[in-house]
Amino acid sequence: MRDLEIDTNSLDWSPTSWAGIYRKVLRTDAETGANASLLKFDANTRMPKHMPPAGEEVFVLEGRVRFEDSWYETGYYLYSPPGSSDDVFTDTGAVLFVSLPKPAVHPE
Repeated sequence: MRDLEIDTNSLDWSPTSWAGIYRKVLRTDAETGANASLLKFDANTRMPKHMPPAGEEVFVLEGRVRFEDSWYETGYYLYSPPGSSDDVFTDTGAVLFVSLPKPAVHPE
């Protein structure tokens, strides 16, 4: 397997199914569904509750976000264990690095 190198500055932000949230896909694994992405949230944007069945790693690159009742600002790392669920909101706008071993489930 080869190393994967991406200049994220050369990627365009693609809209997601949630208004005000955009994505740059960095890596996907067709067999497992694992993926790594950058997510950009406009100010006052909410991602509905979702559940990472195999856990989720998030690093806040810019801005601040609320996962359920806790706020995280630039430089924070958050690990959500398998089976947890989160509602994500930002008042300032934010850019996050997100890594999932399996795709998240969005019940809404």
